[in-house]
Amino acid sequence: MTQQTMLTILILMPIFCGILCYLIREKTFRSLIILFNALLLIIASVFLLKNGGFEFTPSESWNKAITICDFAILLYFLFIGLRTGHVAIIVLSLLQIGPLAYFEYTQGHSLSVTPSIMIDQTAIIMCLIISIVGSLTAIYAVQYMKDHEEHLKLSKSRQPVFFFFFILFLGAMNGLVFSNNLLWLYFFWEVTTLCCYQLIRHDLNTESKANAIRALWMNLVGGVGFIFAIIFLFNIDPNLLSVKEIIKNPSGAAILIPLSLLCLAGFTKSAQVPFQNWLLGAMVAPTPVSALLHSSTMVKAGVYLILRFAPAFQGTALSKMVMLVGAFSFVVTAIIALTQDNAKRLLAYSTIGNLGLIIMCAGINTPLSITAALILLVFHAISKGLLFMCVGTIETFIHSREIERMAELITRLPLLTNITVIGIFTMFLAPFGLLVGKWAATEGLMSVKSTSAFIAVIMLVLGSAATTVFWTKYLGRLINKPIAPKESAPTPLAFLYKFPLISLVILAISLSVLVIPFYNAIIIPAVKQLNYDLILTAGSASLFTEFGSFATWPLFILFGFALVLPLLLLKAPKESVVPVYMCGENAPGDDCAFCTMADKNEPLQTGGLYFMDIICESTMEKVCTSIGVFILVALFWIILR
Repeated sequence: MTQQTMLTILILMPIFCGILCYLIREKTFRSLIILFNALLLIIASVFLLKNGGFEFTPSESWNKAITICDFAILLYFLFIGLRTGHVAIIVLSLLQIGPLAYFEYTQGHSLSVTPSIMIDQTAIIMCLIISIVGSLTAIYAVQYMKDHEEHLKLSKSRQPVFFFFFILFLGAMNGLVFSNNLLWLYFFWEVTTLCCYQLIRHDLNTESKANAIRALWMNLVGGVGFIFAIIFLFNIDPNLLSVKEIIKNPSGAAILIPLSLLCLAGFTKSAQVPFQNWLLGAMVAPTPVSALLHSSTMVKAGVYLILRFAPAFQGTALSKMVMLVGAFSFVVTAIIALTQDNAKRLLAYSTIGNLGLIIMCAGINTPLSITAALILLVFHAISKGLLFMCVGTIETFIHSREIERMAELITRLPLLTNITVIGIFTMFLAPFGLLVGKWAATEGLMSVKSTSAFIAVIMLVLGSAATTVFWTKYLGRLINKPIAPKESAPTPLAFLYKFPLISLVILAISLSVLVIPFYNAIIIPAVKQLNYDLILTAGSASLFTEFGSFATWPLFILFGFALVLPLLLLKAPKESVVPVYMCGENAPGDDCAFCTMADKNEPLQTGGLYFMDIICESTMEKVCTSIGVFILVALFWIILR
């Protein structure tokens, strides 16, 4: 497979298949196109991993085509602003159209950035996430959207539009991570904003339209930062429109202003505080959209941008501020997540927190923390894609996202519940991959001696404690088994649900078990190419730093014992089972009720604690947003002074 063929499959083919999905109204053919696109994307991404990165510059006509498409998208955003009367969208669109037009008229038309495409190991890791996790999400969406539209009883299907933007998203993301020319990167950046807007508003109800508008204007803030960063960089040195040049030859303090603007763009895309509301509002979209946004596309673009430029701001004040933004986002969203009884919102807060953790690692900016960030990036994508699909599938059966209504689900949907339980395990339990990443992040913080690092450590500890509580609470509700279960046959899962779910389970467990070979083959080359020295070393069964080690195989053995022991207890002889103790006298003849002080029988009820009388979500949101704005203002004040 030649370089041009790989680029055609990974970037252009999703666009072509998306157009076909829009034009072809027959569902079976459309499904086959989606499956064909997914298969080729996965094959091409694995082929890319096997053959390694390369650089490529297509003909000059591509620059002109991208410039034209850039203006078309920005004018469409302006049209949306005018049609809806949304002042912020109008202003933010004009703030991009005007400077971009001036830049193209005065300088851009004569610019030639080479190479236009730069594929290194970091880009390959992102491509694998986009092409494998994103494609499995697209396969899942085929069945989900069928069930979704049947539930809504739509007279006319909107699936052609849905799958056009869904698949286009994958191609745009691959284009984004492959771009070396900043103008190209900016174009694909805005395409992802367009796809996100269209997918959030898919159901066209009042709530989805309003939330899509919110997502649009917040992401346009990042777009404005991006275009001004391009102009700044060009004025410092025209060569700095190349990502490669920025990383290799950062121009000292002068470059910090444009890098701050790029970080601002990254914060908006990855929904870091104070921009978290757009991602929470995006939960109104069909669940495959949530799975796509949270695992392999939109939010990962923001994290990727900050990670990509981290070598250029290493050891500066900007690095410390990035660390604080990430750490703050991690801790506050973990605390707010304690109050969530809606599974999708719980997952959304968890995503923002985990992205905050990755951004915190980019801000710590040591070899160890960058290693941690890359590990977290991969495992978070797999686990979060899996969990969103699980919640979406559960919702199609019980028509609810409420965690309390998922009690006793294990008797009705045993396969799906067990997959969800595994997904939760991979989010916070040892020795699964995400915990390896968190361990490396903690070790990375230990290597930094500063006040800001000490504050970040406190935030990390608090956030991790809250994370453990909300995942354990959710887990407990899922495996809650009735004392007297109703006799009913388990509900079977459709193949197009089972295939992506089981594939992601296999991927999550395999990579966790094989984390050391994975680290050696995938992560180490990326860390080296980002010009960091290797500090995390791998033995035969453990990972080592100068502060400690993380044993993988021994922990898996202990984890196996932890799973087997409760199962042995369940196999206890029947005569050893005793009535449930309910802190009082059991009701005569009823093991599921107890006697009150008024001699009345009360049925046993169990449920989770959501701390809503202690933590007010709306108040916390306002306070966090205010603090987030303050941190951003402080960031630019420190850089500009």
